Amino acid sequence: MALLFTAFGIWAGLRFNRPKEQPSSHSKPLTSPEEFDLRPREMEILQLMSTGLSNQEIADALHISLSTVKTHNMNLFTKLDVKRRTQAVSKAQELGLIA
Repeated sequence: MALLFTAFGIWAGLRFNRPKEQPSSHSKPLTSPEEFDLRPREMEILQLMSTGLSNQEIADALHISLSTVKTHNMNLFTKLDVKRRTQAVSKAQELGLIA
């Protein structure tokens, strides 16, 4: 009985934990900020984020409040469909939005 459940667990794990399929290579890549509806300020914050600045350092550099930076971060995460700063920077680099 234990072997049956072990086999089923392995099968289910392999079946349901597959990585999402990547878009086909012949589809047009999205590389423009307008295609993601990114605002100029969001692009500035994304660029500063890619240099390793903290939220407070970004706020100081742009002369805006920390909560405003956090709001822009959340908007960026939603628009780029990511959950973390590192993912946002990585995806933006892959798409050619930032260097």
